Amino acid sequence: MDAIDEKLLLLLESNSRASLKQLAASVDLSRTATSQRIRRLEDRGDIVSYTIQRPVKESRTWLFVSTHVPSCEQLSARIHAIREIRSMRSLAGEIDIMLEIETDRPERLNMIREELADWPEICTIVTAPMLKLHWQR
Repeated sequence: MDAIDEKLLLLLESNSRASLKQLAASVDLSRTATSQRIRRLEDRGDIVSYTIQRPVKESRTWLFVSTHVPSCEQLSARIHAIREIRSMRSLAGEIDIMLEIETDRPERLNMIREELADWPEICTIVTAPMLKLHWQR
């Protein structure tokens, strides 16, 4: 990966909807050469997807979950079915899973937490609500 590839990644990171013409002009290459570079970055896995980033809701909370199961995959589908859970991460150590939750109401957060606490596979849940977002990339 050279400096032009890095610049393309930075440009696409800040605006994934930038046109090929805009990108080519920014890196001083033809559209064809720019397109080939982007395709190569995609093929190598440097570009995984083009996506949107929604604003962070002030009601974002993390749940840190300890389980009785050997693999978090055993709970993944059930957790994924709860629409307010935005992400699930497996962790190493005493805490097995970190769940990122966005809700509009604290009552809904409590319902989700109580539902998870009733699952026999779950030992403990620690709730960590976001107090303030200082910055986001």
